[in-house]
Amino acid sequence: MSGTTQASEQAGNRAPSRAAWLLLVFVLVNSFAVNLALPRLPWQPQFMTTLTYSSSFVNHIAHSDSWKAMRTALFYTDEPRKKPLYSAVYFDNNVRFQYPPSSLLVLEALRAIGGNEAILDPTLNEISWWAIVILALLMVRIFYLTRRRFSGDTPTNTGDEWVYGCAVIIVTLTFYPVVRGYYLGQIQVWIDLLLAAVVWAWLEERRALSGALLAGICVIKPTLAIVVIWGALRRQWDFIVGFAVPMSIVAVVALAAYGMANHLDYLNVLSYISRQGEVFHPNQSMNGLLHRLFQNGDSLNWEKDVLVTYHPWVHGGTVVSSLALVAIGVFTVRAQTASSGALELAIVILCSTLAAPTVWTHHYGVTLPLFAMALPAALAAGRTAGDPRRLLVVLVVAFLLVSNNYRVLNRLAETPLNFLQSYVYFGGLLLLGLLWVLRSRLPGQRELSRTGLRATASHHAQAGLPRGSGPGTSAPID
Repeated sequence: MSGTTQASEQAGNRAPSRAAWLLLVFVLVNSFAVNLALPRLPWQPQFMTTLTYSSSFVNHIAHSDSWKAMRTALFYTDEPRKKPLYSAVYFDNNVRFQYPPSSLLVLEALRAIGGNEAILDPTLNEISWWAIVILALLMVRIFYLTRRRFSGDTPTNTGDEWVYGCAVIIVTLTFYPVVRGYYLGQIQVWIDLLLAAVVWAWLEERRALSGALLAGICVIKPTLAIVVIWGALRRQWDFIVGFAVPMSIVAVVALAAYGMANHLDYLNVLSYISRQGEVFHPNQSMNGLLHRLFQNGDSLNWEKDVLVTYHPWVHGGTVVSSLALVAIGVFTVRAQTASSGALELAIVILCSTLAAPTVWTHHYGVTLPLFAMALPAALAAGRTAGDPRRLLVVLVVAFLLVSNNYRVLNRLAETPLNFLQSYVYFGGLLLLGLLWVLRSRLPGQRELSRTGLRATASHHAQAGLPRGSGPGTSAPID
């Protein structure tokens, strides 16, 4: 009888739960039904959907948005020049090389390994292709870790794991910011993978590795260094050391390779971008929203040789919103000391992204692991409050806005409703608000560092208690 019961329980553990099937259905509707419906809209069909870019990924079709600018900058630095890098490349020739000099070390390393062919579009886009494949697999692990963290239990239903794994992989390969970044030929795809790895290492309690991976991001995109300030204020010293050591080495090498003048010239680019920004509709930031509200240029067509006109109200609104977002991410969250840091990390990453004056749609690829964290957290918070439906509705709306391409809204470009062109930005703000609410709804969850876990295990061993027993061990850990 007991054998029959055990066999029945094992069979039950292989059957996917209703929740797993519901998630998969939602993913299929969002990824396929929505994007198959958009081209059939009666008032203005939208032929370029997210699936268009997913198809480009499957067929290895990508361009050279980042690569061309980076190669131009690299070749300029190959020989001594009188004019600094950014003055010549960015301002004189309108080549939108917006990365720091240290980013060129990536191409330098590839060229040293494989010659000039290693820095051509086919090679770089092939690296991006594999980066997305690895990202999809890493997202499966992140979703598993977040469910374990917020439920307090180790998931054991193998059927659920297969369904969840399929859902996460489908989401990754049809997530508009990710596949759009690949199609453009954007190094942002590499940043998406590194950012997911930062979150993964944090969830695995490997704080030094998480910091080192963040340093890899800041070599290319220094704005995410705001996360380091947050880590220092929370006294996450393993994280800070993990960041500081490789970043210091890269900084010394970059200064030796490209000189102080080019680094100081980069500050001129950052100053210009913060003052001007972009009106083009893929700029999903407060800056882009304000430019379009004031009708300060053509938001529908990319004019690479035309710099946007300075507008004082746009500049002022951008500065205020950026400072507010940085303050939310770095300072106000720190005051709530009960968190383990997982949700706080998500909040500061998102604030760092949204605070930039230019946030292209493909930059929202960094939200993928944050959504994976938000779903289990929303379910856990809902259980404590008795009903997770409101939290889930906000999460669904945010995901629908960020994960898809609603280019049909550009029809409103020259109307008072053109703020709807900023739908991805609104989705990011919704996600930020949700993460903030989740952070406050899960106040009793304490961080267990590796040292703390070892100390608890040692105490239990001395007391003769089984591993994992003791007060509070059944509570969810964040």
